[in-house]
Amino acid sequence: MGIDLFKQKFGYEIEGMWLPRVTAITSIISKFPFAMRGRRGIRERLEWGTDVHEFVGGMMRGSTDAEQDPRLIPIAESLMIWQQEYEVKLLDPEHDVERRVHDKELAYAGTVDMVAQVGDRKGLIEIKTGKQLVGEYFLQTAAYFNALVSANASGHEYEARWILRIDQYEECEGCEARRRRRGYSSFLDGGLDICNHQWGQPKADFEFLELSEYEQDLRAFFAAKELWEWTNRIHLRKIINYPKRRAV
Repeated sequence: MGIDLFKQKFGYEIEGMWLPRVTAITSIISKFPFAMRGRRGIRERLEWGTDVHEFVGGMMRGSTDAEQDPRLIPIAESLMIWQQEYEVKLLDPEHDVERRVHDKELAYAGTVDMVAQVGDRKGLIEIKTGKQLVGEYFLQTAAYFNALVSANASGHEYEARWILRIDQYEECEGCEARRRRRGYSSFLDGGLDICNHQWGQPKADFEFLELSEYEQDLRAFFAAKELWEWTNRIHLRKIINYPKRRAV
């Protein structure tokens, strides 16, 4: 891989520096089941995740454009319940969705899905569409939170980090198997192999989890960063405007 492609794929140019993405760093510990799904399934799941992220961001800003996509109707309904139940609101709708954060001293950058107020506390929210939470998410949010607090120029006191996991599925009326939708693809979980599945209407559930043990997760992120830098040291040494170039 050429150095220009490497820089584009794995980082951002910010204030004259090149900084690696948080998600590039944490991918080194990822256990994503590539072999199980195949390349087409991976691509469609990533595209579905992007669609959901854009839709949630649009709804939180007050846009209804995404509601024209029938695939997202169950998610819209679930999102409204979540927003009301947890009293979620954006303090600055124009800037609090997909907010870019970075720490130039520690040399990394990333994009926070949402900075919001939940009840009477402020913090960051990451949106996930997988069927379960994985360790990588804890490291990502710790890195984002550290950068958000370090660069705090708004005067807000950020206190927490949350993950909003959205799961859309159809349930078999006979054996209770679940067919999970990821865009136009679907994946089966549970139920009976011999059942002639009769699928009900699409539903969407959410899980909203506040993450604890921030300091421990942040230490793990920097350990992953060190390993990622070692793995990519040949490329990183060629990036003149990478602040940590001489240390790898």
